[in-house]
Amino acid sequence: MDIDTSNLPNNVRWQLIKRKSKDDDLDTWYVYLFTYEGPKTTCTKYKIGRFNVQGNDPHPECIIKGNPIMPSFARFYLESKFGMHLSENRILEMLEGMDTHIPQSSLNEWMHEIMKLLRLQLEGLMLDAIRQSFFAQNDETRILVRSRENMNAPFKYNVEYIHAELSQEVKLLVMKYKEGSRDHSIQEENFFKGSKIKYFLCDRAKMYETIENDLAEFYVERCSCWFHARHYLVDAYITDMRMKSLLLLINALFYIEQESVRRKHTSEQRFKFRLKYSRRIVEKIMKKLESIRLAGKEYGALVHRAVNYILDDKEAFQKFLLDGRIEMHNNAIERMFRHIAIGRRNWLHTGSHFAAENIAFMYSLLESCRLNNVNFGKYIEDILTRLMKGEKADMSFLPNKYVPRP
Repeated sequence: MDIDTSNLPNNVRWQLIKRKSKDDDLDTWYVYLFTYEGPKTTCTKYKIGRFNVQGNDPHPECIIKGNPIMPSFARFYLESKFGMHLSENRILEMLEGMDTHIPQSSLNEWMHEIMKLLRLQLEGLMLDAIRQSFFAQNDETRILVRSRENMNAPFKYNVEYIHAELSQEVKLLVMKYKEGSRDHSIQEENFFKGSKIKYFLCDRAKMYETIENDLAEFYVERCSCWFHARHYLVDAYITDMRMKSLLLLINALFYIEQESVRRKHTSEQRFKFRLKYSRRIVEKIMKKLESIRLAGKEYGALVHRAVNYILDDKEAFQKFLLDGRIEMHNNAIERMFRHIAIGRRNWLHTGSHFAAENIAFMYSLLESCRLNNVNFGKYIEDILTRLMKGEKADMSFLPNKYVPRP
């Protein structure tokens, strides 16, 4: 078909095949994605469309009434957009190369209906599961959204915020978008109220101090991230090499954590391991920081910025020593924003608050599948097929409980 593959990875090839359906003898189009990785070649088959013969099949099965998208096509689109970071225009170009012509407005509307269905069916269940955790990791990231204040106002492109909460205990992540607001109440209402969470890890944004104060009656405590602290000290080291000893001590903390993971410690074993090795190092770091603060003008502004960043939140930085289930850094959730950052580079902006809400949830599903070693595309196709067949969504639909069917 002379399909344009100029924007696809070098190890990917597309092939379009037309064959008779075994079930109804109707013409069916399939597209095969061949991926070569080292010595291994894998092939994924997508059923793109079924050509209906008038009078034979007047009421074809569908996921949403009036929406022609089938589970396999939804998988093709969602894998392309979220798994491969392709823009919608690029997906349309690929479809046109396969002699499939769909207006962009129609494709966009149909797919957002599918994404909304997934969000309404699964988001509440995912949040309920995360709320049962003892410890969670929280963060937020930016997204460019096209919106306007009212129907008569012009459209503007604004930097908005997506909130996220990760529980490595239940292996689920939820990203929440609420009209781009960065207000602390979004995380309080969606993530914490009615939960069993006792500790949460975050950076030192003022929003999280407010959340801790608001949740004081529920005994929810905030922990600070040592990776952010190290970042400040690296900046200080560029101007003052005396910071090297502090950096080496923090590196030792990270090494101890790595060693605990290598030994496959339980949370109780990790707690004892930290008391034996990490506690003394943290005490030494705090003493050095106190002496630098007392030295005053002997050190520069960047050094004091790093020192104050840690000492002004000294208690929160030591919370990870209280329980082996508490992480000492927020790198896990930071990594899960990587796909949004790559996507921003390809699709540049989101067309509305509604679209941003759907996109935030789809990235929740993608990252939760990765956490549980679940194939995102196969999962999407199976879940949508089960919903189409009339099954009710329950905990078995979530990536951490999902079991592929034969």
